Amino acid sequence: MAALLFTLAFILLLHQALGLDCWGCYSNKSWADCENNLVSRFCDDHPDWVCKTIVITKTRYGSAETYYMKECGPREECDAARCNVEMRNTTHRCQLECCCHDNCNTGVLLPMATEAGVV
Repeated sequence: MAALLFTLAFILLLHQALGLDCWGCYSNKSWADCENNLVSRFCDDHPDWVCKTIVITKTRYGSAETYYMKECGPREECDAARCNVEMRNTTHRCQLECCCHDNCNTGVLLPMATEAGVV
């Protein structure tokens, strides 16, 4: 029985050691609103996952909306060129930072200027 408990405890510790904890929140209002709902989340134990801090300004037909996020995800999503895109009548402009240790996504980023001005 003791061996079974030890094995289960070891597997649990190993699982958490291989995974990553990141701060997580989302808001379409402000960083303050996002951080009021901030939680530490256990991310997938995929070796290429990172913690991210992102602010995205989406402009569609001249109307801008800004989204504030902290999350975890694949390292490949940390490429700003993949985040800053234009499609038809919609433009996404983002600022992002990625890091790779537990709960490292603590900062905030300012929205980028848009064609209509600073959001």
